[in-house]
Amino acid sequence: MMKNLLLVIGGNPALQTEYRTALQPIFDRGSLRMMVSSRPLPDVEIGARVDLMILDFRGQLGHQGIEVLRAVRAKHEKMPILFVTDVESDQVVLEALKIGKHFLPSRFTAGDLMEAVEELLFPQDTQNIRARLQTEYARHAPLIFVGQSTKILRVVGQIHRILDLTEPVLIRGETGTGKELVAEFIHRKSNRAEAPYVRLNCGGLTESLLESELFGIGRNVATGVEIRAGKFEVADRGILFLDEIADIPQQGQAALLRVLDEGKVRRVGEAHERSVDVRILAATNRSLEEGITKGLFRQDLYYRLKAYEIVMPPLRERRDDIRLLVEHFIERFEKSYDVSVRGISQGALELLENYDWPGNIRELKQVIDHAIVQSSYSIIRPIHVLDRLTGRGPDQPHIQLPVELPSLLRQMERGYLAAALARADGVQARAARMLGLSKQNFQQKLRAHGLDVKTLRAKRELP
Repeated sequence: MMKNLLLVIGGNPALQTEYRTALQPIFDRGSLRMMVSSRPLPDVEIGARVDLMILDFRGQLGHQGIEVLRAVRAKHEKMPILFVTDVESDQVVLEALKIGKHFLPSRFTAGDLMEAVEELLFPQDTQNIRARLQTEYARHAPLIFVGQSTKILRVVGQIHRILDLTEPVLIRGETGTGKELVAEFIHRKSNRAEAPYVRLNCGGLTESLLESELFGIGRNVATGVEIRAGKFEVADRGILFLDEIADIPQQGQAALLRVLDEGKVRRVGEAHERSVDVRILAATNRSLEEGITKGLFRQDLYYRLKAYEIVMPPLRERRDDIRLLVEHFIERFEKSYDVSVRGISQGALELLENYDWPGNIRELKQVIDHAIVQSSYSIIRPIHVLDRLTGRGPDQPHIQLPVELPSLLRQMERGYLAAALARADGVQARAARMLGLSKQNFQQKLRAHGLDVKTLRAKRELP
């Protein structure tokens, strides 16, 4: 089989290692070979057919990279070129896209790079992969990832590319975005599915407790301490998921790094080592980069854990998925408690779709469960969700909508009008009294929002 040739040009001598590590799955398929040159074009002579060129100008002036890109494009009009720079300038980015058409920012992940290279080198394969992912998503993802937004489908695609690798995976995301579910999914669908899946929450563990949890307790420890295996031994040939990895104490970080490098563990109190074959998945909702800057997290461990990175998007960045998530949680509630729920009104759904969800999917599930009970298993209306979206303590955020204030106030007023009508069973005079308005004023506001009892009943916002 003919291997595609990738030519990487840049001034950093570590580029070969960085790109080979990130693109290892493609190398493993035997479909790629790579050349790396530190000399800028046009001085480099291309002695063989190049299928893809990457111009990596991180650490250099933006205009220098653009000049080289322009020279390469003039010489090789049809060659795919991927331009990488850390210059945060709209002019540089736009010029790079205009000349080369393909661009990566400096903070790209291994998944970003692999996705870009696959799309440029194997466009037909990429289309087939996407079709397969849609099939896989329909078969498996509803158990783990609910939604059809571009962001969540991209996460599913990244996960499928790294399922059967042995390198660690760093799973990042805010609280409640589903990081642990990602780890469980990787285990369930990987070639280690029949082996153990072991979880350890590193938050709040002292150095001694962390060491005994990870490596176990041996025979030479003080009398009365039970001999037991650590998480690494229990997870042998399987997967160890380390949650809240940012909280690991310094000594524990050094010990973890040794295991990653050597594949051996030593129980506390014992001299001999045991070999283990464990894939590490680590998760955090904090900035490890900030921890490195403050001297709280080892940089070498950070790069070791970040062989591959999955970033779970917050719910506010995938609002199109909220309807599907709501339907999913209603269905789960029905199955769990053997009840029938009539659904959710459009007005209530709009409130959910316009909320910022600081607690993400976990918070949405709690809101839906609460609303189902409040609605007596009938239609979920605005009144059933408003208290959970606004009833927060002084230190917690209130509704934060990505709209201008006048629009926000109008949306909220419409929600309260509909909620009052729902509580008053559609009787306008009673609803007006609830809001402290005259009936005439109340009716004026209804007309201003295009609301009437018939419309609300048609939308199932009124009984």
